[in-house]
Amino acid sequence: MTRTRRAALFASVAPIAAALQLACSDLHVEPLPTVGSGPTDTVVATPSLAADIQPIFTARCAITGCHVTPTEANLGLVLTDPATSRSHLVNVPSVEFPGAVRVEPGNSAVSYLMAKLDAGEMPKAGPMLSQETRDTIRNWIDQGALDN
Repeated sequence: MTRTRRAALFASVAPIAAALQLACSDLHVEPLPTVGSGPTDTVVATPSLAADIQPIFTARCAITGCHVTPTEANLGLVLTDPATSRSHLVNVPSVEFPGAVRVEPGNSAVSYLMAKLDAGEMPKAGPMLSQETRDTIRNWIDQGALDN
């Protein structure tokens, strides 16, 4: 490969690498978890925060560099355990999009979390959550985002 071609390749890849590094502070790349992105995901009709929602957050969101500790990069959102996740999501105004609520109990259609998940903007690491996983989270929100 010529020096010019190598420089052009680096120039085209560098912005992507920089964007990935900024996506989550201190990003540490490990093998992708299968929870929430696999072909065997199923919709949970009446999901529990502890049994059904938190395992998704733990596997896909509360990973090193993302939603483990409150930082400016993650807008203070921590999703490490059911109580913390709920207190950081339910009826909490969005920092990124003023006027929106992260999770509005009973209304996933206006919950900012669902907008981010459905647009594929989150999770930053790995593939977009499967439709079934997003529908499970949607069901939890539409059923009141209960602490169960």
